[in-house]
Amino acid sequence: MRRDGYYAKQLHLWMGYRKAYRQDRSLAHKVKIYDANDDQAALTALDQLWAEVRPRIKPHNKIVRIGLFFGGLVAADMRQLDLLHNDDTARQGWECLTRAMDDLNGRYGRSVLTLG
Repeated sequence: MRRDGYYAKQLHLWMGYRKAYRQDRSLAHKVKIYDANDDQAALTALDQLWAEVRPRIKPHNKIVRIGLFFGGLVAADMRQLDLLHNDDTARQGWECLTRAMDDLNGRYGRSVLTLG
């Protein structure tokens, strides 16, 4: 997504779980992210998404499949910031750091630098 010059507006989660023998269920949920393409924004959105979904899964349920994807993709040159959401310096710093990490990983190997 970043390599192709896109930003995401949403992070979607789809989960398949099993309540009991042969009782498969699924759920889907999404959270809004503000035209982001950096790792920190994605991880923050994932934390928020999981916090919203986790109470809906009971302890005896078994998660069997999870799917995550970004939605509402916009090209970098068509990006329009939300007037009510401040594109602050911390976020711009994370985007700059993520670009630098991508450059180094592209040059020296896919996992030379990672977060965490």
